[in-house]
Amino acid sequence: MTGKGTAVVTVCTSNYLHFGRALVKSVRAADPAIEPFLCLVDRPDWNFQPSEEPATVLFADELGVPNWRRFAFQYQVLELTCAIKSAALSRLLDLGYERAIYLDADIQVYGSFDTLQSRLDDSSIVLTPHLVSPSSSSGGTEGETAVLSSGIYNMGFLALRSSPPTDAFLRWWSTKLRRDCICDRAQHRYADQRWMDFVPGMFEGVRIERDPGWNVGHWNLAERSVTQSPQGEYKVGDRPLFFFHFSGINPTRREELSRHSNNGFDTEVLRELVGGYIEVLGDCGSEQVSGHGYEFGRLRDGTPIQDAWREAVRTDQPELEGITDPFDTLATPDLLKRLRAAQRRTQQLPLEARLNVVRFVERNSVLGPLLRLAVRLRS
Repeated sequence: MTGKGTAVVTVCTSNYLHFGRALVKSVRAADPAIEPFLCLVDRPDWNFQPSEEPATVLFADELGVPNWRRFAFQYQVLELTCAIKSAALSRLLDLGYERAIYLDADIQVYGSFDTLQSRLDDSSIVLTPHLVSPSSSSGGTEGETAVLSSGIYNMGFLALRSSPPTDAFLRWWSTKLRRDCICDRAQHRYADQRWMDFVPGMFEGVRIERDPGWNVGHWNLAERSVTQSPQGEYKVGDRPLFFFHFSGINPTRREELSRHSNNGFDTEVLRELVGGYIEVLGDCGSEQVSGHGYEFGRLRDGTPIQDAWREAVRTDQPELEGITDPFDTLATPDLLKRLRAAQRRTQQLPLEARLNVVRFVERNSVLGPLLRLAVRLRS
């Protein structure tokens, strides 16, 4: 290897910074030789000092994303965080790192990176599937049926080696994230995840990692039992726990594993694992950071941004032509009027097309199925 070695990057909003700090802390404990990076989606609204952070700080608006302000406006917060991943990983490779690893901010590393780094000696791209064994149930929120709608591979993790296949993959992926990193189950989209279903078939050098100790989360606990050895090492079956994905955790609700799951703690080991993570989040400033706002949640004049306005920008409605910064009510005094006009235009479309605009309604577990049924009956 002739590059700089290995770097890890996570992407988060400024009010999620305590999660990013906690991840970095676990990465440094696992392997001090790995360089951690924190990529912030938005600019903090307090006296933020990047030099005081435990990792090199990147800002999303400095990654070279074309038309950044429109790009940021068009996506909801989860979508935007996912849409930045390809640019953040590309930046690490441009900086000369031989291996670039993405980890979600709500991940904790408990084991060695040695096996992953050896995987990248032989592969260009490493993915982890949500599930690695057939489900014993008929579906449900934790089963195979749920994975069908969200994607085969969990994009809380992605590892890349600098190579021609990786370059081709990043070019392809960035084009998908430019407009189509949306959460819309009616269109079979779940941010960046569904696009990964294509990757093993499209690109050379892809490894699908089936080690049960990698990327353990609420969605696969039915197939993976987390235990602890007398020496204090966490295990998943007979394999060491590499990293746990605390997706959907709420640090103020210690009895809840994830807001995305109805499952509680079925073992004392899991309860201790979650409790220890919440303590780390507190040490990383959860009380101080989580109360701050999100830069891209409002227009410049303070007006909350509606989802339908984001979709109008994403789909280039003609009322918004020529607006380079859809947040700036000073530069465009009639901005609110034009956003509302674009919203009315979308409301005049056929019902099926309108589902693409009011995605927030479609996401609702009750209204979403009713709307899809109405479309089928209308056709």
